[in-house]
Amino acid sequence: MNRFKEARDKGGRFLLDQLGDDGKFGSSDMGAMEYYKVPSALLVCGQSNAASRLLDWVRRKGMTAEGDFGPRPNGAKDDYGYAYYNSWLIIGAQRLGQFDISESGMEFLMRFWNPNTGAFFSSYCEREPHTKEDLWVVSGSGEAALYTGRIDAAKAVGGWMERMMEAQPNYPDQMYTVSSKTTGLITEPDPKEE
Repeated sequence: MNRFKEARDKGGRFLLDQLGDDGKFGSSDMGAMEYYKVPSALLVCGQSNAASRLLDWVRRKGMTAEGDFGPRPNGAKDDYGYAYYNSWLIIGAQRLGQFDISESGMEFLMRFWNPNTGAFFSSYCEREPHTKEDLWVVSGSGEAALYTGRIDAAKAVGGWMERMMEAQPNYPDQMYTVSSKTTGLITEPDPKEE
């Protein structure tokens, strides 16, 4: 067990070395995409003060009035996993009792929720029946919903996951993780994305 604790502590020290005196973490160019998992990582390393310092920086400089997290690099709104980054920050803030951040962040994240399917969209702005919903984005968003008490959304995510598993044609040899309301389970790659 000591080797795991030593590895955790080594990782925690590495993260602490990246944390500025003002609480800013990492590169300004990447912003939220650089620090989104860091509050939770610091917390599990026993560095809750450092995690709180980072979240204080987020509160002051990394959060919009709408509850979105930033800054983001150019083109970030085209990123398939936009909501995923937010979900980790919400979870970290909630676990640290920084409820102003987690609640505001979850209000923003709920803009991605599709009550028709129970999933969260994998697009910043598209909300059409053909808009993709991907397991990694949906699961992170569903976990954030659970942490913040959005039980209806969290249960709906669970139902979506259950339907995804039932639709798998060749599980466990293959697992498809993307669907849309119009297509259902997507088993062929999109030629535009290759």
